[in-house]
Amino acid sequence: MSDVGQTLDFNLHTRQFEVFNDPARFKVVAAGRRFGKSYLARIMLLIEAMKEKNEEGYDLKNRAVYYIAPTFEQAKRIMWGELKEMGRPVIESTLENQGIIKLVNGREIHLKGADRPDTLRGVGLSYVVMDEYAFMKPEVWEYIVRPTLADCRVVPFL
Repeated sequence: MSDVGQTLDFNLHTRQFEVFNDPARFKVVAAGRRFGKSYLARIMLLIEAMKEKNEEGYDLKNRAVYYIAPTFEQAKRIMWGELKEMGRPVIESTLENQGIIKLVNGREIHLKGADRPDTLRGVGLSYVVMDEYAFMKPEVWEYIVRPTLADCRVVPFL
């Protein structure tokens, strides 16, 4: 993780930096269009996926990072192309049809849709971005996503 800042190139405006630096365990960003929420999400997904351990020393190498939108199609449209472009220096491979990016450290970023909640089950997660959460069923967070984050006390971005 020490060379991520040298490998990935990004800039944050003042408000994005406030969200990025906020120590809260759960972050909720309610901001208008053009704030750069998706840009910030891409940065956070890549940085979190490059980590091998969290702040408590918990080993994250077998934990996935998820970006969840209301549908898989929305996830691909909002995130896929620009995430691949921004992460190019640290991406080892991609599975286009499944929306999975494997990084050089072996960790993976998955794009998912909340409209098929069962596809979110059974995976240990280290970080999650839930985009357009207002259009998801509350059960997705309460009964599926949050419990997968609890055992390593990770910080999602809603």
